[in-house]
Amino acid sequence: MNAGIPQRLMDRAAVEYTLPQIEIVKPKLVICFGKSTFNALRTAVGVPKVSSVDEGVERPFKFGDTSFWLQAHTGLLGQNNRNKGGVNRVDADWRKMARSVSM
Repeated sequence: MNAGIPQRLMDRAAVEYTLPQIEIVKPKLVICFGKSTFNALRTAVGVPKVSSVDEGVERPFKFGDTSFWLQAHTGLLGQNNRNKGGVNRVDADWRKMARSVSM
């Protein structure tokens, strides 16, 4: 359950599966849980990767009419890592995304 997925497989899945589904469904918003997922989609559309969750939260991107946002993984480890030091960054990240998308 906590084994990592190699980035090359994440990148391949983004190109072969995720982007075609997004092109069919045409969602307004795609939420990427975790930096690896976010970077795989950034790579698939030709946008440079981010080096941290902090950077990714600040750098959503658009592809077509779809906005792509990074959020910390919803698992306990992802939430704890994002909220290190007792700061509740997770709630602030979701509020920021909600404000942006509702505009």
